Amino acid sequence: FAGVAALWWAYFDFTAIAAERSLRRASALARGPLAREVFTLFHYPMVLGIILYAVAAKKTLEDPLDPLSEAGRWALGLGIAVFLSGFVLARFRVVRRVAWERIAAGLAAVIAAVLLDGTDAIVTLAVVLGILVASIAVETARLREIRAAVKAG
Repeated sequence: FAGVAALWWAYFDFTAIAAERSLRRASALARGPLAREVFTLFHYPMVLGIILYAVAAKKTLEDPLDPLSEAGRWALGLGIAVFLSGFVLARFRVVRRVAWERIAAGLAAVIAAVLLDGTDAIVTLAVVLGILVASIAVETARLREIRAAVKAG
C-alpha cells in the first residue's frame, strides 16, 4: 500500500495539475503536440514502471522474508526509475526544467535494488520506497511556492 500511495503522490499531488495548466495555456497550435507527448509518449514509461513495480511488489508479498530474485530486484529498481523518467521527460517538455530529484531517485532506486542482493524482500522494497518518498518530499519542499501557486489556480 505504501508503494501505491507513493506512486500516487508522485503523480497526482502536483504534476498532473501542472501539466493540465500548461496545456490550457498553450496556443491552439502547440496544444495537440504537447498533449500527445505528455499524455501519451511520456506516459508509456510511467505505465511500464508501474507494471514492473507491481511485479516486484507481488514477489515481495509472496515471500517477504526471502530475498528477491535478481529479476525481482531489477523489476523493483527499474520500475521506480522508469516511472520517474516519464515525469522527467514531461516536465522538461512542458516547462524546460529538469526534475533532478526524480533523476537522482531513479538512479538510487536501481543502485539500491541491485546492491541489496540477499536482503529480505520487504527490506529491499522499503529501502527503494524510502528513496522514492524522500525524493518527492525534497521536491515538494523545494518547489513549495510554485506548487502553492499552481494549486491556487
